[in-house]
Amino acid sequence: MIGTWRRRRIGVRLMIASFLLSALVVTGALAASIAVLHTEVQATIRGRLHDRAAALVAATVVSGRSVDLAGADDLLLDSPNWVFDGSGHQLEGSHLTGRAGAAVRRLGAAMRRTEAQVGSLHLLAVPVHRGGRVAAVAVTGVDEAPYLATLSAITRDGVLLGVLAVLGATGLAALVLSRALGPMIAMTDRAAEWSRHRSSARFALGPPRDELTGLAAVLDELLDRVEEALAAERRLTAEIAHELRSPLTLLIGETELALMKSSTPPSEVARYERIHTAATSMARAITALLDDAAAGSEGLRDTIVLEAISSVVDSLQPVVAFRVSGPRERVAVRFVQLERMIAPVLQNAFAAAAERVDVEVLPSGEQVAVRIADDGPGIDPAVIDSLFDPGVTTRAGGTGLGLALARRLVLEAGGDLRLASSAPAVFELLLPRLITRDQDQPVGAGPAGALR
Repeated sequence: MIGTWRRRRIGVRLMIASFLLSALVVTGALAASIAVLHTEVQATIRGRLHDRAAALVAATVVSGRSVDLAGADDLLLDSPNWVFDGSGHQLEGSHLTGRAGAAVRRLGAAMRRTEAQVGSLHLLAVPVHRGGRVAAVAVTGVDEAPYLATLSAITRDGVLLGVLAVLGATGLAALVLSRALGPMIAMTDRAAEWSRHRSSARFALGPPRDELTGLAAVLDELLDRVEEALAAERRLTAEIAHELRSPLTLLIGETELALMKSSTPPSEVARYERIHTAATSMARAITALLDDAAAGSEGLRDTIVLEAISSVVDSLQPVVAFRVSGPRERVAVRFVQLERMIAPVLQNAFAAAAERVDVEVLPSGEQVAVRIADDGPGIDPAVIDSLFDPGVTTRAGGTGLGLALARRLVLEAGGDLRLASSAPAVFELLLPRLITRDQDQPVGAGPAGALR
């Protein structure tokens, strides 16, 4: 899951970019709409206020020093309107108290057109001139509360719709990206798997017609080059192994001859034995390389794991006790290759063990796990990270080629070789499983060199 998530980083970044862009656009549009709507509301309030003032002034009749609203209709009189005479006395309108009443009375003495705001009440005072003097003052007001409540409701609904729009756009982007990038991720995974285990497999989607088929064509070309590189590597490996085989055979023969001679000084015997052990180990590795290069992808890939283990144990002839347990599982690996995978691990285990080695075969879904454990001192922490690199050895006299070669062969077969525990040392081989109707048969324990 973590690997998949990491490979979806481009999709995640695009989703985040889509979310931010849609949020920015929606926020800008909403802010602009609210600003325009607020301006329109204020303009409507101001226009209505001026219309009322004009109607109130037109309805105000000044006769001498008397002021009358004979021309005003009931609707106008019911509205928040007030009329004051030239000396500031209220003639018409309701009596207000508090801040609103004080503001209205102050406007009733205004000598020019004046506006005032008291809470949500917007007021306008318009003087009525007769004979060069202010004969009356008409004061009218508009309550902004209903307008502001409507504006607030529209803003709230707009924000909600904006959030839904952003979430919808992000969800749609996620769906589109998932459908667009999902097949590409799957193709990448398949190509990586093929490049390691099935170099001959191809997508073969035909000539590029779109981005997906274009990617498939590029990956097919890449796999072709990988297969060519692997073939060249196999040829080079086979040539090098072939050239090394003859001198190693000569070296092994000479050391065996020297060990057989009674005239060999005792001080030289240990040195010849080390040389013989190293040369034999290298010879086994070279044999495995030649077998792998010669067989390629051919050969019967159906091997009973226990039989391969038995063959390896017979060839190693260990001097410590061992125990093998597990069912008769079959794996999709050639017999000789499985021997070469298991032999270096068992050889190291037998060399490191104090008294015994335990081998356990476990079915694990589509794989078979082979766990090899010994009761020795364990793996040096200094070499754990580079344990499977060529030249790194876990025991005296080793060449450092066995584990590296074994892991390479296991990976090519579609499995894996890993260190499950360093103290005590436990190696685990994961091999592709063959499902058969063969009944599991328990395997018992035996003394050194015996397998039951």
